[in-house]
Amino acid sequence: MSVDAFSFETTDEPPREATDVLLQGLRALNEPMLGPYDGRSLGVFARVNGILEGGLVGETGRGMLYLDLLWVRPERRGEGLGSRLLRLAEAEAKMRGCRGVWLDTYDYQARPFYERHGYAVFGELGGFANGHVRFFMSKIF
Repeated sequence: MSVDAFSFETTDEPPREATDVLLQGLRALNEPMLGPYDGRSLGVFARVNGILEGGLVGETGRGMLYLDLLWVRPERRGEGLGSRLLRLAEAEAKMRGCRGVWLDTYDYQARPFYERHGYAVFGELGGFANGHVRFFMSKIF
């Protein structure tokens, strides 16, 4: 079939049903190599008097933790809260059978923080706004 026979759509609101078809297709492709999809969300949150002071969100699956978000309220930085959140997430990932963790961070963000915790850069991507670089980091337990 010629590519000219297809209709194409570009949108900033991808339909959920289309996204689900893509995910199912990719998972079917990956399953013979990686085994069944076993992703589980992971969140670690720190509160004082019910107020969120910092937190971490990621996903464990296929033997690794992907750390998606780690944020600490600016006035709480330097108190060890980020380190505690990271250690708790790593401990939970180990209990879930993970062998390591990976993440990405921009050059103006937390690369030195992660390096102090044993993470190493395995890739970088330039070309972002204002000349910034995104670093991809990992740590094997």
